[in-house]
Amino acid sequence: MPNRIARGLFEGAVALIAAGALASVAQAGETPNGVAFEQSDAGKTFVTTDRRALYWSRSELSAGAITCIEACLDKARPLLVSADAPPPPGWTVVTRPEGDRQWAFEGKALYTSVADTFPGARLGAEGPWVLTFETAPLPASFTLQTTLVGRVLADHKGRTLYTGQQLRGEHWLPVTAPWLAHPSGDWTFEPLPDGARQWAYRGQRLFRHGDDEDPQDLNGQGVDGAKAAVLEPPPGTPPWMTIQRVDLDWVFADRNGLTVYAPDTMEQILAAQTCPAECMATYWRPILAGPDEAPVGRWSIVTVASGERQWAFKGRLLFTHTRDSKPGEMTGNSFAVGYSIGDGFRVIPIEANLPPAI
Repeated sequence: MPNRIARGLFEGAVALIAAGALASVAQAGETPNGVAFEQSDAGKTFVTTDRRALYWSRSELSAGAITCIEACLDKARPLLVSADAPPPPGWTVVTRPEGDRQWAFEGKALYTSVADTFPGARLGAEGPWVLTFETAPLPASFTLQTTLVGRVLADHKGRTLYTGQQLRGEHWLPVTAPWLAHPSGDWTFEPLPDGARQWAYRGQRLFRHGDDEDPQDLNGQGVDGAKAAVLEPPPGTPPWMTIQRVDLDWVFADRNGLTVYAPDTMEQILAAQTCPAECMATYWRPILAGPDEAPVGRWSIVTVASGERQWAFKGRLLFTHTRDSKPGEMTGNSFAVGYSIGDGFRVIPIEANLPPAI
């Protein structure tokens, strides 16, 4: 199973996505001045017209008030109202404690992130901060979930749904429609031998895999040729990135399947000399960016002291370990651990870095 998913996790997984479904489009009357959205079959992700992502805070939603003030403003910038105009549907104007007027969507005050230093960056989706997203209309028995392969159709419990031509056997459970349900647009029914009706999306029957128990599970991906019903691919990833299973979890890997590591705090490791320059040269290979590669999503490129351009994930420089010789090995995990310097170099678990389920 690990090799199958590592090779084909993204292959064909976007079969349900319409060509060109993601595009930054500012539409008069739907968004305030200066705000656009990226449209996909899953819904709309709101951004500024220069493609800076917009976020809202779970902490503020819980408090029912603006709480991002003073030091918080060093990391998040309010989306301020630039001109008097009637708010589009779903949008309101809130007054901040310092008196500024700020845009809110569905009651959530919106911000950009200082961490997003390039167009299309998604580095601000950390801790309480959530990308501003409006889900496309779905039948009542369906939800949308965020998984390794992107936003996927899911059942009412959040379990991933799949499509495929020959999905039979005890593991594959057809998604049946209640008798009062009606077909609409891309949503239709296919008959089952027992007279029940199976949901289909864009002509493809929908199934659930019996081993998927929790949201974000993908145990059916690739089994019998099944593909997760992806409506929106994950935020951009570098061309070299792959996925592998190690003893701990699913982790990011390079194009050869070798595990990728990141130091928690590189400066502390070097200062403590638990892995000085000679050690670094012996055990660690930096993942360098090609001349035509550009930062994307949560992946940035940092010019290091040598003058080379090195990939980073959420600001942490990325390496492979010289003792790892094949996919699935993780010899470098916890390497260079020393007194009071944290966890040293660590693998990057994918599931731990997924955005919260929608």
